[in-house]
Amino acid sequence: MDDSTLTITLPDGNLHEMYKPASEKHVWFHKAPIKNLLAYGNRGGGKSHLLRFDAHMRALSVPESRLILIRKTYPQLLQSHLQYIPSEMAMLKGHYHKTEHIAYYPNGSRLFFSHVATEEDSLNLLSAEYIAAYFDELSTISWDFFIKLCASVRIGGKLKDMGIKGVVRAATNPLGPSAAEVFSYFVNKDVEPEDDPDYDPNDWDAIKIQMEDNHQHIDIEDYRKRFSGMPAYLRKAWLDGEFALENQLFDFKPTKNINGNIKPYHVINELPTINGKPIVGVSW
Repeated sequence: MDDSTLTITLPDGNLHEMYKPASEKHVWFHKAPIKNLLAYGNRGGGKSHLLRFDAHMRALSVPESRLILIRKTYPQLLQSHLQYIPSEMAMLKGHYHKTEHIAYYPNGSRLFFSHVATEEDSLNLLSAEYIAAYFDELSTISWDFFIKLCASVRIGGKLKDMGIKGVVRAATNPLGPSAAEVFSYFVNKDVEPEDDPDYDPNDWDAIKIQMEDNHQHIDIEDYRKRFSGMPAYLRKAWLDGEFALENQLFDFKPTKNINGNIKPYHVINELPTINGKPIVGVSW
């Protein structure tokens, strides 16, 4: 699995390439050592598939480990991941317990599937301990729930002695109630110390993965036509892969490039002045 390709041996003895990253961006996502990593972009980039197989490979690489994959609601989890898990676990010579929503691997590792639509859902998960937590469509999940659940990623015992590091991995289309926080923490890294004194930008990173990076698995030109007639904020998020707010009135990009420096829009660091004095309370 050095090249992030998952190859298995079939019952007839032949090798089968069960998973292969669709692009170098997907490979980088699997290998990055960063603590908190986000894959974001437009729809059709294969982000959910990427997230699930990162979990598979991490579970197979660390025996007797516990991991968790989370979406906001159970129906979303069922449609995006659980429909594939029984057959994938059979191929991996493990099994999926449909009632417990747990995937059991032959090396003793377990991948838990859960949802966090309510405060009660998040509280039920806080006492557990995982080497990795995966959040699919993070922008749709309450940021408060996400931050609390990140505290469940911790390493102890023999795994700590092995040098295993706990990680958070997430994927999202850049639209939803937590989009602003996701962009600030993972992408722009502009969290102010007074807002979060423990924030370290070196622990957070993001990679933009578009449908163009998944061209082997999707007919891009045909898929793009599906977005015809959608509101501007939906096209911005689902087609362009740009962070957007559902209630925004104007269609602006979140950042601009000035001589190679990425800076956010809508920020006024200094008030305009006349004769050296700030313009305050002027009526026009």
